[in-house]
Amino acid sequence: MCDKYFLDIPMYRITKELYYKERDAHVEKVMYPGPQSHDGVQKRFHKKYPEQKQNFKEHTRETYGGAWNYNEIIGWVQLHFLGDQIRDEFWQVKAKRLVRTRKKVFEYVSWKLAPEIDIPHEANNTETLELINEYLSDCREELRARYFDTNKLDVIGPYVDWRSLINKD
Repeated sequence: MCDKYFLDIPMYRITKELYYKERDAHVEKVMYPGPQSHDGVQKRFHKKYPEQKQNFKEHTRETYGGAWNYNEIIGWVQLHFLGDQIRDEFWQVKAKRLVRTRKKVFEYVSWKLAPEIDIPHEANNTETLELINEYLSDCREELRARYFDTNKLDVIGPYVDWRSLINKD
């Protein structure tokens, strides 16, 4: 039996919404760091020169870490079939603490996050997709504080001929 890798699921440190909320708070703190009197001067300057405000805001956003997509990924769950089982390999950033960073080295962590799930031979494509989602749910339980981005699976999953993929040599 050989492994049939079919999808990499990115794992993020935090959700997209929380990341942008934290980034916006950081930008506001950097743009207006002082007491009210100092902040008033800065705000008047930015009102008079809105392009300066926008430039500074964009620069601060970039130095914070840029866009959430791809930059906040801290690991990957690599899904595959082994015979009639759903399994994974888990890869994660090599770090003592998982914090916002732009320098990442991914390392192999484990050959599975959760116990494999058997796919019955009579399972149709819809049932197989449900089992894949159940397996990912089990993986989420192992890493509760992390966000798994299953958007691609959610979009293409209903259209994949899972049975053919499992049975293909």
